[in-house]
Amino acid sequence: MSEPRRRNDREPVNQIANTPAGEASATENASSSVEQLAAGPTHDELARRAYQLFEERGREPGRDWEDWFQAEREL
Repeated sequence: MSEPRRRNDREPVNQIANTPAGEASATENASSSVEQLAAGPTHDELARRAYQLFEERGREPGRDWEDWFQAEREL
């Protein structure tokens, strides 16, 4: 029989098994929030914001890197 699947590599298997479905402990919520802040924005979030900037500028081509770097600064 295979091992239970983990939600992410940093979380022990037994911690998942002891947590009721749909519920997370206060410690898990705090640590996941800290990890998310430390990880920064995802590639998809950056791409979405860069595209918004491109559209706001009237879809002017040739400034894609500028949009990307601005999205990184904002997020």
